[in-house]
Amino acid sequence: MEEEIEKKDQLIYGKQPVKEALLSELSIDKVFIQQGIEQTFFKEIFPLLRERNIPHQFVPDIKLEKLAGKNHQGIVATVSLIPNYTIQEMLDVIFAKGEIPLMVALDSVTDIRNMGAIARSAYGLGAHAIIIPQSGAAPISAEAIKSSAGALNHIPVCRVPNLRIAIKELKLNGIYIAGLEGKKGLKIDQIPVEEPLCLILGSEDKGINPELKKEIDQFYSIPIFPGMESFNVSVAAGICLYEINKQKTELGI
Repeated sequence: MEEEIEKKDQLIYGKQPVKEALLSELSIDKVFIQQGIEQTFFKEIFPLLRERNIPHQFVPDIKLEKLAGKNHQGIVATVSLIPNYTIQEMLDVIFAKGEIPLMVALDSVTDIRNMGAIARSAYGLGAHAIIIPQSGAAPISAEAIKSSAGALNHIPVCRVPNLRIAIKELKLNGIYIAGLEGKKGLKIDQIPVEEPLCLILGSEDKGINPELKKEIDQFYSIPIFPGMESFNVSVAAGICLYEINKQKTELGI
């Protein structure tokens, strides 16, 4: 998927500025490195990328020029427009408030408008956070924030290196993993809303990754009229989160 960069102030470029950014607490989405460039400097960069689990990509010089002009020095970093939180940071905050966690994990949802719409529903219907993988997901760009009507400025986002490992971490913290998929499993009104919960949704074309499915405690589906295959992923998220919120309201939790 081609990266969409809307603003120059989302970029840091040049060897020393990028290195300083990686050494700081600044939230970096991705680093682009020029193909075939001399490697001495980049031997210092790669350990920092690994340590912070920041994805990187080798690209032609013309791509870097398109992003940052001719003075890129072979490296450009894209800066996140919102903070990034770890799973444990979020759980600690939620449990400290005495609340029951409700999180939404998105597997391979690459459409920016879907990302924004899901964030808007999640924020409006009481979810505590959204979990997405660092690669293979829609970027949290200015367009995504606009599509969310600003919700992405308010609901925390956890960008994780590996979604399956993140789900395993949730399970170790006592979180029930509910997968929403087509016509499979129980109906959504049977989701145990009184338990700490993470709802997983997959991409519209492939659904939830087979490896990730192994971590799901139970699959749930939205009742749908015959002849219609499925809902758009953002619509499905909104329906399911509304049902969860309705049940929690009725139970007084």
